[in-house]
Amino acid sequence: MEYGKAYGYFLNREGGTKGLLFATLALLIPVVGSIVVMGYQAEVAEDLERDPDTRDHDPFSFDHFTRYLSRGVWPFVMGLIVQAITMLVVAVGVVAAAGVGLASQNFWVGYAAYFVVAMPLAVGLSVASIPLMLHVQLAGKLRVGAAFAFAPRFLGKVWGQALVSFFVSSILSGAVVALGYAACCVGVLPAIVVIAMAQQSLSVQLYRLYLAEGGEPIGSAAELAEYGGDED
Repeated sequence: MEYGKAYGYFLNREGGTKGLLFATLALLIPVVGSIVVMGYQAEVAEDLERDPDTRDHDPFSFDHFTRYLSRGVWPFVMGLIVQAITMLVVAVGVVAAAGVGLASQNFWVGYAAYFVVAMPLAVGLSVASIPLMLHVQLAGKLRVGAAFAFAPRFLGKVWGQALVSFFVSSILSGAVVALGYAACCVGVLPAIVVIAMAQQSLSVQLYRLYLAEGGEPIGSAAELAEYGGDED
């Protein structure tokens, strides 16, 4: 995993700074801005996947605003699905921890139980969201069944690297956000864009590792046959 490249490729190219500015301005648009950036991320995922060096990509441009918006709808929907699952799992964790606290008649025991259960679940769900989002990005459409069938195959081959990537990127992203706050808080939104694009690069790098381990490409005939679905 090349973490330096992940956090630098977006800016270290011609038009990178302008692209960062435009993507940041897009985020200022409620809801629609997030969908647009997600659409751009999907296009970058395709660019990086095609480039052997996982570096080449088109800079963000408002000339393609409508295209990004259209492309970002399905990743946005998948994000909502992931959030819904996360909220459900967290709710189950809260109920379980409350049950432990009531059974022990000790609030702190229940709190500790929640912490012990919630942390691994949070990490696990975050790692599991990587192949789910990547599938809808590279497929260019929302195939929920195929995405959820792809996720365990993906993680079965690269779960260790994905877990390490999660922890390392969490530390690096925290540092980027801190720098954003240090710039009188005006750097927070640009920091969010940099982090999002870094995570995109890391996702594609993991996908490359998955393919190197013999995984079926997203959208291939073999993947569709294994899932038992079709492209529609």
